Amino acid sequence: MSVTDEGVEDLPEDEEDEEVEEEEVEAEQEHWSLYNSESFISGPFQSEQCTIQEDVLQFDFSFGYDCRKYFNLTTPDPDTLIFASGNFINFFDVPAKTISFRRSALGGGIAHIKANPHPDYNHVAIAENGSTTVPLIIIYEWPTMDIVAVLKGGSSKLYSHLDFSPNGLLLVSQGGEPDYMITIWNWPKRRILLRTKSYVNDVYRVKFSPYVPGQLTSCGIAHIKFWKMANTFTGLKLKGELGRFGKTEFSDILGVLPMPDEKVVSGCDWGNILVWDGGLIKLEVFRTLRRKCHDGPIVQISFNQGELMTVAMDGHVKIWWYDKIDQADPPDDDRVIQIEPTYDFYTPGLMLMSLRKRYPDPKDTTYFGQDGNGGIWLIDLNTEDTPQESLQLYKCHAGKVVTIAACPWGPYLASLGEDGRIFVYMYEEKLMIFEHQYPAKGTCLLWVPMKISHSGDELIMGFDDGTIRVSILTIEEQEVKLMVVYATKPHDKPITKITMNPSNTILVTGGEDCTIFFFQVLAKTNVELVPIGYIRVPNIVTCMTWHCQKADELLVGCLHGEIVQVKAPKEPQAYTTVSYLLKLEPQVNKFTTYKAQIRRDIKIREIEARKAEKVAKKRVAMEKLKAENPGLDIDEEIFLADSETEEELEPLHIPEVPNRIIWMQSTDSGTIWLSMGGYDAGYIYEYRIDQKTEVPYFFKMVPDADDIEISSYAYNYNKKYLIFAMQHGEMRVNKLTDRDYHNLEDYWSLPMHDNQNGFVPNMCFSYDEKFFFSCGHDGNVFSYTFQPEDDDYIPEQNIPTAIPRYLYPTPIQDSSFYHKLSLEQASLKKEQDRIDRLAAENKDIYRKKLRKLREMFTKLLSRNKKLLPSQRIPVEQLEIDPRVTEFLDQKLEDEMELVKRKLAFDVQKSELKMTKMRRYFIDDLVYNPIIVTGLQLDCGVKMLRQNKVDKKNAIMLELVEEKILEDEHKRKPVERPPPPTKVTTAKKPKDQGLEYFLVNLSPSAIVSQKNTKLTRLLQKYRDRKLKWEKRELQWTEFLAKKPVRGVNHPDDNVALAEARGTIGDYKLKSDITYKANQEQRETTLKKYKELLWGRVKQYNIRYDFNVQVYNLRAEKQEIRAELDELKLQLEEIHNEIPVDQRKDAPAVRPSNETEFPENKFLITVEMKVEDATPVSKRSQMVIVVSPPADLDHHEKQVLSKKGTKFDGKDPGDLSLRDFEDLCGFSKNEKKDTPWESNLREKRLERKLFEQDDVIDMMMKKITYFDTKVQKLSSQRFQVDVDAKTMDVFMVTLHQELLILNEFEAKEDILQSKVNNKHTEVLDMKDIIEEINGQILELNGDNDRGQDRIKVIQTTFTQAVQDNKFYDFLRKVFRKKYKPPKIRKDDESSSSSSSSSTSTTSEDEDEGKSIDSRDFGFIKQDLNVCPKGCDQAIYDYTVKQRAQRHQIEIQIKEALKVIEVLKKDLEIQNKKVKLLEKDLQVCQDELEMHQREKQRKLNDVRCTVVLHLHQLQHLTPDNKASNIMDTLVFSAKCLTHLYKRVDELQVETEKLIKRHRNNIKHYTRMRSDCRYMTKRIKGLQEVITDHMKSKFGKIVDINEIEEAMLKRTFGKDDLHDLEEVLLKKIVHDLRLSMMDIKSMYINDLNFWSAEIVRVQKELTYALRYNTSQQELMTSLVKEKTELAQNLLSQGKKKQHLEGVADVVRRYGEENTKLEAVVEEQCRQMQELKEEIKLLKTKGMVLKAKEIRKEVVEEEETRMWEQLLGEEVEEEEQRKPFSTEIIIPTTLDEKSQDVATALLNEMLSALDIHLTKRSNENFIRGILSSVMRGISMTELVEELIRNLPIEPDDEQRGIVETTAEQLYVVGEPETHEEDADYCRELMEDIVDEILLAKGDPKDVMARMISNLIDVLPVDFLTEKSSIEYLVERILKSRLQVSLHASDVAHMLVTEDARRILDEIVHKVFDTGVDLLYYIKDN
Repeated sequence: MSVTDEGVEDLPEDEEDEEVEEEEVEAEQEHWSLYNSESFISGPFQSEQCTIQEDVLQFDFSFGYDCRKYFNLTTPDPDTLIFASGNFINFFDVPAKTISFRRSALGGGIAHIKANPHPDYNHVAIAENGSTTVPLIIIYEWPTMDIVAVLKGGSSKLYSHLDFSPNGLLLVSQGGEPDYMITIWNWPKRRILLRTKSYVNDVYRVKFSPYVPGQLTSCGIAHIKFWKMANTFTGLKLKGELGRFGKTEFSDILGVLPMPDEKVVSGCDWGNILVWDGGLIKLEVFRTLRRKCHDGPIVQISFNQGELMTVAMDGHVKIWWYDKIDQADPPDDDRVIQIEPTYDFYTPGLMLMSLRKRYPDPKDTTYFGQDGNGGIWLIDLNTEDTPQESLQLYKCHAGKVVTIAACPWGPYLASLGEDGRIFVYMYEEKLMIFEHQYPAKGTCLLWVPMKISHSGDELIMGFDDGTIRVSILTIEEQEVKLMVVYATKPHDKPITKITMNPSNTILVTGGEDCTIFFFQVLAKTNVELVPIGYIRVPNIVTCMTWHCQKADELLVGCLHGEIVQVKAPKEPQAYTTVSYLLKLEPQVNKFTTYKAQIRRDIKIREIEARKAEKVAKKRVAMEKLKAENPGLDIDEEIFLADSETEEELEPLHIPEVPNRIIWMQSTDSGTIWLSMGGYDAGYIYEYRIDQKTEVPYFFKMVPDADDIEISSYAYNYNKKYLIFAMQHGEMRVNKLTDRDYHNLEDYWSLPMHDNQNGFVPNMCFSYDEKFFFSCGHDGNVFSYTFQPEDDDYIPEQNIPTAIPRYLYPTPIQDSSFYHKLSLEQASLKKEQDRIDRLAAENKDIYRKKLRKLREMFTKLLSRNKKLLPSQRIPVEQLEIDPRVTEFLDQKLEDEMELVKRKLAFDVQKSELKMTKMRRYFIDDLVYNPIIVTGLQLDCGVKMLRQNKVDKKNAIMLELVEEKILEDEHKRKPVERPPPPTKVTTAKKPKDQGLEYFLVNLSPSAIVSQKNTKLTRLLQKYRDRKLKWEKRELQWTEFLAKKPVRGVNHPDDNVALAEARGTIGDYKLKSDITYKANQEQRETTLKKYKELLWGRVKQYNIRYDFNVQVYNLRAEKQEIRAELDELKLQLEEIHNEIPVDQRKDAPAVRPSNETEFPENKFLITVEMKVEDATPVSKRSQMVIVVSPPADLDHHEKQVLSKKGTKFDGKDPGDLSLRDFEDLCGFSKNEKKDTPWESNLREKRLERKLFEQDDVIDMMMKKITYFDTKVQKLSSQRFQVDVDAKTMDVFMVTLHQELLILNEFEAKEDILQSKVNNKHTEVLDMKDIIEEINGQILELNGDNDRGQDRIKVIQTTFTQAVQDNKFYDFLRKVFRKKYKPPKIRKDDESSSSSSSSSTSTTSEDEDEGKSIDSRDFGFIKQDLNVCPKGCDQAIYDYTVKQRAQRHQIEIQIKEALKVIEVLKKDLEIQNKKVKLLEKDLQVCQDELEMHQREKQRKLNDVRCTVVLHLHQLQHLTPDNKASNIMDTLVFSAKCLTHLYKRVDELQVETEKLIKRHRNNIKHYTRMRSDCRYMTKRIKGLQEVITDHMKSKFGKIVDINEIEEAMLKRTFGKDDLHDLEEVLLKKIVHDLRLSMMDIKSMYINDLNFWSAEIVRVQKELTYALRYNTSQQELMTSLVKEKTELAQNLLSQGKKKQHLEGVADVVRRYGEENTKLEAVVEEQCRQMQELKEEIKLLKTKGMVLKAKEIRKEVVEEEETRMWEQLLGEEVEEEEQRKPFSTEIIIPTTLDEKSQDVATALLNEMLSALDIHLTKRSNENFIRGILSSVMRGISMTELVEELIRNLPIEPDDEQRGIVETTAEQLYVVGEPETHEEDADYCRELMEDIVDEILLAKGDPKDVMARMISNLIDVLPVDFLTEKSSIEYLVERILKSRLQVSLHASDVAHMLVTEDARRILDEIVHKVFDTGVDLLYYIKDN
């Protein structure tokens, strides 16, 4: 074991805490310094018997890495790459392109490497798998590689992926099989925060969300899972939700990325993008036409500034616009969107497994790419400029390295990979010097020995296309080159093995086609392979070797354990001309699994050894017993018998599919050594090829390698060392002693290749054995230095020397052989071709004969047709048989039907292709592109190509209009309605209630008075009061209309805003201060609407022109038809005029295919008919019916009757002449008459005129059309310019739309922030206004309340000032309000009563006298109306006091509220300032963003077509200057600006005029004010003069009026005077209605009841005092008794000391008595045995054990009980007894149980006894049980007492009952039983706590199991409870529980009682009211 492995065992398990405490950085650094980086490097393992030196194999270099391992690339800094290869960490220096290595810490392989992305943490986390130890995660500091943390406990075997959180403080790890745990670490503290099982299958990746804290995503085989770290009431939890694929096919997922909006984007197997939301697939992304996004799985996804980057295995890196994906809303039935990537970066030949950014700078675009096709690349992903070409930094094999071969003469090594590439290394220089790509995947390689290839440059390789290739590898100093000189295909499936016999004359290949092929090896210029033949083997060939004793015999191992031995032929056989199948008879045997039997035999031997050991111990005990008891007769068989049950052996395991033979070799003893795979691995099996038994000839387990496959082996040259490559990538060097391969105890091992994917198919030594090499399926090729003992290398004289090659064979053109025939197939095809050729030649002979007969028959038919009809032979008679014709017709129909069926798919496919092509190229066009040419001129007009406008365009326009309205409403700035103008409405007159002086007077009493004076005065009083209230209301309304200083009128604000908006200035968008208003703001929707209208306009421009072109084509068709008719007329005219006078028709250009392109889509079928026989005209009878002829026709007919002149020559075949021609012949020539001549001349002139007229008409039509074509062609130029301009404008719109779309999302966010902030400000201002309003309202309420209090006081004074109880009523009225005291529940009622009494006394003290004038000093209660006082007046006083109290309470509460509101107002004002500041920041940010957007829009280039007259940018010399900085205005805008100038001028004049009018009005108002001021001043002077003249001074008229009223009536005003009169009248009315008798009735009743109550209280007090006195007496008596008891304690102590002596003395006597009893029992037993022996007449019975009772513990308990009884008797003052009572019977409960068991036995045996017999039977058995007899004796006793002889079944019932009775009679548990119970309890607790599950279930399950297995008394002991508490507290997973959580899960009361005991103990240890359980 290495040093690291030993250290790992000492590392503590990382604890899982729910809350991680903060620690100081110094403590962390101190903690980190505990690790020594050098000690965490694994090393070799040496067995106990190892004699091999430790450095026998030293790692030298690695020529590859596992490039197909997911995410096997990390960049700790820009110039370094880290990746794993096997058990090594590779550090690649990018600038220098050099590699350094570091071994793993455990030797279990590197699982994953991850660099911390946070810049503050330069750390690299490396997860290592554990082969024999717990896997670790080691955190290294970069670049020093010092260990800062070691994490342990995240997985039990291996890890699959790591990831850091964005802040770098957390690390998540994903475990592999078998637990698949996901763990979140606080790695600086080495603590586990959370841990749970992730999934039930492989998880490829786990990733923290870079945006949402606490969110993670994991993915893997057919699943994706979303995690959240949530704080619950029980602590931090990790909650996972499994993604549901729904209708989408399940897929493995590699690439995943959590997005900022908590959605998750992932890839899939087929290359599309999946967007997940809420655990469901929101949508799937396709490219257009539903093409896949990538042609391979997506492995990585990243997101940056709205761009989504996907990396896939197809070598493409594509960038997508995420907002378009996120905002898409596909239909529910097809959640798919189709978009195209914005950028697509592709490096041919790459299989990207991961990308790592080189520099953290966001502007840098260089990435490192892990290439699954072998290598590492530097890739530039620049989207703003042309990216740099990708550069390959590192190169290696892609995938598995299948084999290697060392050069036999130099330091070179060749490796062949599954990727079909061969690499050549110069291993001493650690360089790869050559590579070559083959067209097939490699499977095996053989470097031809120098015995036959003296130059040592030939390689023989096998490939998966079944081909072997011979290549010449030329290694020179300047260059290395390779040429393929021979290739052949012996197998039609992949070749698995190649081998050459020791004499190098035969080459054998084995393949997956279950054949082996033999080649003869000829050494010529190069190695030539001559095919010999092949044989079939039972299964796929897995290994081949040659027999060590029979050099020409081959041993073959197969896939399912078959062994084949065959003698190889040395040269081709004569019988293999047709087929290469050899006639050989191989010997076949099959390996049969024997491992299960071997293990069973080992187990049986172990059991037998254990039994033998037990027997030996028993024998020793028996001998000892015999020695101690000489006369004792012991049955050895019974004594030595094993009491344990036989251990059940496992059934033999037979694999369903036999295991493969990995390799085999022949031994010197003639056996075959097999190395098996699968279940049979780990053993050496030796077979003989001819053995018949299934048991191996020899087998032995490989030490420390049970169940581990040995993938390959290698010997050194002298076979002193045997090197194994183990299943998990481990190199194992075995030292053989005397070549004894059976002894493999002396070995040395070193883990090298990957432990999970490190199968080593091949190993080899270098030519001088100083180096050793191994290759693996993990893509690695390792080189080692081999250092045997004494440097025992190959002698130099045995190393061959290569001879340079001077002659090179001609290389062949190497190509793929996948679709070519193998040698056997080619040979068979050659034979079949020969047979087919002979058959074809025979068919040709018959075809020639048939052809001659067909020609003869054709000639016969031709001759027959030339005969007259009467002489012809009918065709029917020429038919040999009509059935032949029918058969041929039917055959033709069948063949036609067959052809149709065969071609149906092709026809449908062609139609589908045509439909798709038409749909793509034609259907989207409005018109097919045509070119209309002129009829005569070489001119034409071409239609503009135009696509249809999408039907959705109009719908989108309507939808966009709606969206624009919604968007405007959404973007509209937040507004608040103006505060409502405070308009004081007229107050409703208050309800006229009764005045205070009319209290308690009913309206009827007031109205019923005969004197109407009261009614009249009261009405007058009320009218005047209402008048003053109305006047006060009028003044309030008038003051409310007064303007507020500093506040504009709302109409003025509206006018100002309108003026600012319509000022008319043109704001340039290029201005840096430009800010668009809401209407001018450009949005995506507005721009999209403009784009939609642009499409319509773009369509209309071309459409209008194309309609003209199509109309022109239709017109051309009409003109061409007319010209054809005219041409026919002209031809008729030409037939009647001489040739010299004929005029040709105008030439018309032929019709062009471009005018009718749709004709190309018309399908026409042309059938060629051979041997078509023409039909003679004579055989056709044609009857022509001529229409009625006109005059011209008659004229023509008459003039044409002059026939053809008969010249007497032979007319030829008359039968071939027409009838009219025959009629035209005439023997005599006829001459024209004069009439005919005149008519002919007239007709000639007319026809010449018609000729000219027709030609002229044709020329007009042609000229007209050509002119129209030329005009439309010239018009096309302008239309094309307009269309192109519109196209350019559309491009501009697209660019602006993209910019707007890019900026709008952020702008919406910023606008939303501004609106939200503005809303918050307005809301806060509303709150402030509301608070101010509340404060004002409350102040007003307080003022009104004070006024009401004054009114109440005045009214009360006026109402009672004349009453004789005025002083008393005033005290009652002035009594202050005291709020009731809120009492607590625990206060006694006595305090309440006392306080109420004191309060009452205080109130009485306050009212000392009612009225001194009448009553003197009288103590009265203010709460009771005194005698003589009017009750109505008293109630009125109380009511007024209550009203005053209520108002005062309201004022006090209002003041408190005002204080709170003022504090709240201060807080809100501060908040408003902060919010306004934030609002300003948001507005500035929004404005900056809008300016940046406008700048981007301004950068978009716009194309404007200008004429020279539109350019006004001229110099004074009228020359155009540079127009780059010119401002281009549209005519409309310029006109509007000019017009607006005039409008503003008019508006300015109007405002000036209005201002002047306002000044005049203001001047007039000031004059009026001065006049009124002067008038008021004059009146004041007049008044002053009158006052001085009358009063002598200036006085106040109101004061004079009040003084007069006061002097006259004693009142201040008239209002008070009226009240005085009314009060006097009312007072008189009250005196007349008063009843004095009823005033004191209530008082008398009250005091009578009070006397009764006091008497009852006195009675209760007397009774209570009496009971208390009795209690005092009893307590005194008890005290006296206790004092006497204390005095007697000394006497009792002395008595107990005497009892101890008695116990000791009686104990000794009891021991002696027991010895006597035991001796008597023994004698009795011997006598019984002797009696039985006599009864059985000498038959020996089995010895019966005498059970020795242990009574010491019983005695102790008995004496303790006795002492207890004696103490109790002493206390009861009874005489002490020394009698010893020894129990001789069972306790009552045991007797009942025994009686029930015996009754059940009798019932089961069907025995019915009488009651007395039954009682005697039971009594006898119970006495036997009490004697403590053994089990056997008890059975015999039961059988003896039964009245019947039991059979076997009944005897079983008796034995069962005896066992139960024996248990009932057993003594109590002894110390040995207690120890056994303790062991059981420990085992149960360990098992339960080790199990995983809910802590509540764990606790309940533990207590339930303990109750079921152990006695309750044992569990309730103190030691048991303490042990359980200790185990619970020391368990590691601490989860808080409540006792109720567990109690309801327990069934029995005993279990709940034990639970309560545990809780009590936990409390005693200071632990909180929780259970703490830790999961191991």
